[in-house]
Amino acid sequence: MPTCWHRPLLKLPVKGHTCSASWIISHFRLFHEDRLAFKYNEIVLAEHRKGKKRLFQLTTGGQFPSPQGIIPHAEIVGTAERSASFGPHQMLFYRPTLEDYVLHMKRGPAITYPKDAAAMMMMMDIGCGSKVLESGTGTGGLALFLSRAVGREGHVDSYELRSDHLKIARKNIELWKQSWNVNHSQTWPDNIYFFHQNIMRAPPLLTDEYDAVALDLQDLSEALPYVLNVLQIGRPVVAYLPKLDKVIEINERLWHIAPSKALNFNSHGLQFGSKENEENSYYLARPSHEQPPHTGIKNIIIFITF
Repeated sequence: MPTCWHRPLLKLPVKGHTCSASWIISHFRLFHEDRLAFKYNEIVLAEHRKGKKRLFQLTTGGQFPSPQGIIPHAEIVGTAERSASFGPHQMLFYRPTLEDYVLHMKRGPAITYPKDAAAMMMMMDIGCGSKVLESGTGTGGLALFLSRAVGREGHVDSYELRSDHLKIARKNIELWKQSWNVNHSQTWPDNIYFFHQNIMRAPPLLTDEYDAVALDLQDLSEALPYVLNVLQIGRPVVAYLPKLDKVIEINERLWHIAPSKALNFNSHGLQFGSKENEENSYYLARPSHEQPPHTGIKNIIIFITF
């Protein structure tokens, strides 16, 4: 059950007596430490002094395997957040943010990285009460960000074709909601609805039903005509495209992209392919080695009908 926390009511000394600063600080510290104490069923992020992080849930009888040995979950429960030492174990334990959780939760397919999810939601221009259609649930990371953005008055309809991906997404989202509800007075909104089917083969939806559409699909050619019928006039469709050739296809090749050439690595350096092979060259896009892990290429398309 969620715990409702109220502002602490400190019983001041009787009239005529002074209230020392140390007395107030000690009483407030007791309340503050109790509020921040870990509880069972919460998600905890453990960080080793070398920067390695691991996500786990506090369970009855559970154990956390640290590099220095086993730490029982019972020793972590009741301690304050960011406790740094358990005997010989030098670890930091704290509650993960939603960004931390998405980055370290169990994965099936590649996740939508938080910085990309933030940009996508800005493009979709959604807020409290918005209705969003998502196709390609994946591991459920984007669905969690959308759920927080639309609030209790809105909802997210998420379609996923693969059952194994949908199973992972359901588990990840339920785990986050369960942990959130343990330590917050207001529960996480129950506003995500899953559909295990192809969005193009789904039952007919109402016209102008959604405020925004988020697509994470390999092929958008079939999905775009369908989502136009359920999207409100002038509202955006945001596609998360991991391959540049799909971006070129959607933009009708308005981008100037040079074809790739064959490269030979030898003792003489880089040798480009001959001109005869240029006709058989293909478009190739890959992230730079100086960038963070692959985060896809975002493309926003706004359709306006009259």
